Amino acid sequence: MSENGLIQKDSASSQIDWMYAIDGSADQIVHSLPSRTDEEVSEIRNSARALGRAAWRIEAACDAVILDRVKLRGGRGQKDIEGVGVDAAVRQVAHDLNVTPRTIYQNAAIHKTFFAEQPGEDGTSERAISSFDHLEEKEFFKAALRSPDPHETIELLARKKAEDPNFSTRDAWQLVKPRHVPDLTAILPAITLDDDGQRIWSNIWDHVKAFATKYPATRQTLFDALDEVKYIVEIPAQAVQERIINVIQNLGINELDPIADFLREDREVVRVWLSRMIDDDVLTSRIQTMEERVPGARGPARTYYDIA
Repeated sequence: MSENGLIQKDSASSQIDWMYAIDGSADQIVHSLPSRTDEEVSEIRNSARALGRAAWRIEAACDAVILDRVKLRGGRGQKDIEGVGVDAAVRQVAHDLNVTPRTIYQNAAIHKTFFAEQPGEDGTSERAISSFDHLEEKEFFKAALRSPDPHETIELLARKKAEDPNFSTRDAWQLVKPRHVPDLTAILPAITLDDDGQRIWSNIWDHVKAFATKYPATRQTLFDALDEVKYIVEIPAQAVQERIINVIQNLGINELDPIADFLREDREVVRVWLSRMIDDDVLTSRIQTMEERVPGARGPARTYYDIA
């Protein structure tokens, strides 16, 4: 073995021993806490948080190296021919490490996106982004990775966390969610009836006709309502923008929550779609006037949307 290889081997060995020593000292540290001063307890706690962050960062870097080496051995692409492709190799490694293949892929992506060293303008190596030590949980980086621009998003999450220490990973996901909303050109599926729905629908007309014959005063109201239902169940596959226009223009549904209910989509996703359509001058919006509000009504005024 070369001298260089021996140094690398000894270095790795000492690093592993050091990490196992920390793990082995955990019980001793915990048992010593009652005898520590308030300042010492606080310092130990902060150090433990730093270790936690270091642990998942090391894991992510290891998975990045593992994935790179698997790709080198497995050839290009991720096709598994006779179980020897990249995915098959990753599955085997994941099984050996007692994790899921998704964990390896995701950890590698986090490391390569946010922490891998990149060549700087002067040829030296530098971190891809600034150090965000106050973003201790990996979940912040997982959320940012799901956005169209991960670097921009992690900068935003870091600012939010700096401004508000209580800004949580759940808050981060809520902030990121609208950033990967499908385009207005995305196709929404047709509203189709299953076999049971078709059977019920075919029977509805017979019952309505019988009821209208017995109570003629209800005839027009019932038939108008069924015509509206018929229009809904026959809506074909449409682009997001086309369906929203139909919902507002043809069904008279012009508020956020009812539109979201009709589309069967998350209200925050629909809010982004409506905002995009306003920006494109496809829709207009207005706030409910005081005259339109029920006397004594509480809460924010309603927002109505209309075709521009």
